[in-house]
Amino acid sequence: MPRPKAFDPDDALDAAMRTFWKHGYASTSLTDLTSAMGINKFSFYGTFGDKRAVFLAALDRYSSQIVSDLLSGLEGTEPGLEDIRNYFEKIVHGATHKLECEGCLMTNSATELAPEDPEVRRIVRKHYARIRRAFKRALDNAVETGELAPSTSTELLGIHLLSCSQSIAVVARTRPKPTEYRGYVPWLIQSLGQS
Repeated sequence: MPRPKAFDPDDALDAAMRTFWKHGYASTSLTDLTSAMGINKFSFYGTFGDKRAVFLAALDRYSSQIVSDLLSGLEGTEPGLEDIRNYFEKIVHGATHKLECEGCLMTNSATELAPEDPEVRRIVRKHYARIRRAFKRALDNAVETGELAPSTSTELLGIHLLSCSQSIAVVARTRPKPTEYRGYVPWLIQSLGQS
């Protein structure tokens, strides 16, 4: 009869996700992972497989936890401009107030791995499509409620907002000061009404 695991696989996977998020895939060693996860190599291989399998699982966990939290308003019932505002306030706050902000794990993976790795590219594209759909849905609702003009191209504006959010994720790795983004979110939301 197999012995019960002496560690929580979910906690270990959270630790792996944070390690990849901070260091990237290539710069994270097996020793880095097992140390962060609090397990030995036997438990690592026996529970998770290899480094790549853990990385893909970490991307999935990032999507289901971190991204779902960020998109909670946009993926809720009847989202609108206020939910777009809240989303950007969250990411700007994260980019400018965390002492060790590492940007976005998906964006980091897009730049590090997606050009050469079709599976990572597929995962990242799916992630971006999810955000774009969430923005478009909120923008469509804003058109219906009169917050935006009927002529607004919600498809193109959704792509623009996706590009803005991912740009913030890249800039976050330079540890910008809060003052650098002061007024950005209100200006962004105001600019939507002028499109």
